[in-house]
Amino acid sequence: MKKGNLVFWLSILLVLSLGFMAFSSTYLLRPGDVINVQVYGHTDLAGQYTIGPDGHVQIFPVGDIYAQSLSVQSLTEIVTEKLEKFISNPEVTISIQQYAPFFVYVLGSVKNPGAIQIPQSTIKLSSLLALAGGVLSNSNLYDIRIVGKDLTSKIIDFSGFYNGTSSVDPILSAGDTVVVPSQEQTGIFVMGEVKKPGLVEYTPNMSILDVMQKAGGFLQDADIKNVLVFPKKIPQQYIYMI
Repeated sequence: MKKGNLVFWLSILLVLSLGFMAFSSTYLLRPGDVINVQVYGHTDLAGQYTIGPDGHVQIFPVGDIYAQSLSVQSLTEIVTEKLEKFISNPEVTISIQQYAPFFVYVLGSVKNPGAIQIPQSTIKLSSLLALAGGVLSNSNLYDIRIVGKDLTSKIIDFSGFYNGTSSVDPILSAGDTVVVPSQEQTGIFVMGEVKKPGLVEYTPNMSILDVMQKAGGFLQDADIKNVLVFPKKIPQQYIYMI
């Protein structure tokens, strides 16, 4: 390998490594993360633990800790403090053995709609659509809707990115949902705790119950008292809660 090429690839690796280190230092623990705990001089206290769905983790011998939304540094300090009841001056090292998967959801006119696993907690819209197999030829790129995990909603015109007149490429976060409509489709997109999320064909005077029936009905964990309706062209402040 030529020296110039070697320097180039080493530079790329350095940038990626620094980016991963920055991500790791700011990362907040989530259910499904697997952590590795080491205590210097006490191999019997070493172990791997998975953060449970409720955000708690059981670490020997200190017991239950609510780890969700803590940084690795904060969890290390908590474990260290609790271990002082068992050993003198513990030196604890905690690292993330395996990250829980991140997902963004894509519905509508893409090749592979559904839950898309992404490598980190954020991703650009163009990269997400590529992971979903790309948009279909009949996609309406002028009215792509992005629904945040906090249920905020906005419609964006993404056509400029594809035709080269705009470089705007929104950043999405894990838990967000992207809806890509079709130019000829007239329907209602249903997402969340239903059996068959996706596009439901619209018929005049259909009710919320009609929509839910066509979506297969609610799942057991659905909160049926808080169904959100996002009108296509009405501003965010006019979103209705049923």
